[in-house]
Amino acid sequence: MPQTVYIDVLFFINFILDAMIFLSAATLFRRRIRWWRVGIAAAAGALCSCAMFFSAVPPWLMNVLALLLYILCAYIVFGFRGVKPFIKNSLATVVCAFIYGGVAFALYLYTGAGAVMTFNNGALYIDIPVFTLLLFAFAAYGAIWLISRILKWLAPRESFAQVTLHFGAQTLCGRALIDTGNALRDAVTGAPVILCSYRFAAKILPPGLRAYVRVRHQTDIDLVEDAWRNRLRMVSYSSVGGGGMLPALRADRAVIVYRGRTVTAEPALVALTSADLSGQGACELLLAPQHVESI
Repeated sequence: MPQTVYIDVLFFINFILDAMIFLSAATLFRRRIRWWRVGIAAAAGALCSCAMFFSAVPPWLMNVLALLLYILCAYIVFGFRGVKPFIKNSLATVVCAFIYGGVAFALYLYTGAGAVMTFNNGALYIDIPVFTLLLFAFAAYGAIWLISRILKWLAPRESFAQVTLHFGAQTLCGRALIDTGNALRDAVTGAPVILCSYRFAAKILPPGLRAYVRVRHQTDIDLVEDAWRNRLRMVSYSSVGGGGMLPALRADRAVIVYRGRTVTAEPALVALTSADLSGQGACELLLAPQHVESI
């Protein structure tokens, strides 16, 4: 037990480690997260670690509180998108916390890194050089990233779902590919965006909207029919060849049937593209994994 424990060092170390734990959990299941959520959760975790370190609460109760803390932080980082995704996110966070804790102890035990190490009430204090701490944190993150790549390689290949899009009285039914490369997001809500072939969607679109989608630089948006104008949005995208904007339509709901189960998104944003989505015309839409993660 060191004679002096500096609370700022304790906070900084736990903040860095907690942030890396949450990033690792997101990497493990390929979840998209926001940096400000990670910062809030890491700060909350570090503050609680400082309180736990100096607390006289029994160890068994402290372990229960630490577990609940990581579940709460998982909620802050990932949000709530259903019971099944929440459980998976919480488990990934707890597993990554155990991995980081074990590797941190092994680092000190076998390399002597850090002048002082104390583990009290579930909180870790290491008087360790910042460079060594960062090196360890990124090394652990890299190991978890590698594990996630291996799990992805071993997992079943991308599969298909049946999707029905509802636009008022109009419906559009098609085959969708679950594509891990579909990273389109709604800039306002952060929700994943469905990518749809324009040629497939054109059969339910009115003439004015079809003209606007085909040649936006030559067509006045006022020519778009009133019933569809309020549904029209623009979504930014980026790719290896560059980036740009895609026209998107707000569907009242999207009903997705995947592996015999059904999930509904209300509302759903559908971006239109002239590209052949499957390369061989095998599907008309692309879904992100987040669309079916609750199934």
